[in-house]
Amino acid sequence: MPIFDEMINDLRHEIKDEPSGHSRFQIENFIIGQQATDYGKYKQCVLEIRSRIKSYETIHKAYHEIKNQDDKLRSTEDLENMASYEILMEDIKRELYIIIEIYEELKSKINLDNREELEADLWDKKFHKELMTHVFIGSPIPIGLAQNIMSLPDDSFSKKQLHGVIRQGLMLQSIATSGNKELALDTSKSTEENKEEIDESRSGNTDNQ
Repeated sequence: MPIFDEMINDLRHEIKDEPSGHSRFQIENFIIGQQATDYGKYKQCVLEIRSRIKSYETIHKAYHEIKNQDDKLRSTEDLENMASYEILMEDIKRELYIIIEIYEELKSKINLDNREELEADLWDKKFHKELMTHVFIGSPIPIGLAQNIMSLPDDSFSKKQLHGVIRQGLMLQSIATSGNKELALDTSKSTEENKEEIDESRSGNTDNQ
């Protein structure tokens, strides 16, 4: 057997039991944890469980269709597919155990009788999280996000925050325009720091006149 082929066979044997799916860290922090509320995480768990059950059933059926064939009818490709299916099924089962554990914990914390309130809170906090991300990195607020926030009830926290961001932006724009037009706002600084620099600049210009 050529050296390269022998190396591949050794590696295949060495890594055959190495998980190829998502780690617990990925599931907890990115797949589930990215949601803004416990209810959002609960709903994401439901989606992930449904998706994996469907995938498992599909792969399980394909695996047994090959396994139940007569040994003489199985091709090399069939055997390779069976090996791949076995790995995939183990990965799905491992991920499902993790997600179900998170699901059960969340289910015990949430009162699902108040779904409408939970939905309103979820979308309010989801949009607020997106809004604050754009504000934090200094990027323009997408029109679609602003429209979604404006569609929320007037007492929504994210709607109040959007109004505040707009007022703050207009105020700074007005100050910069009426004062020293050549003074550029440093987006890495806080609003208060920028206002102080603009005020100092305007004060200095007045003293020099």
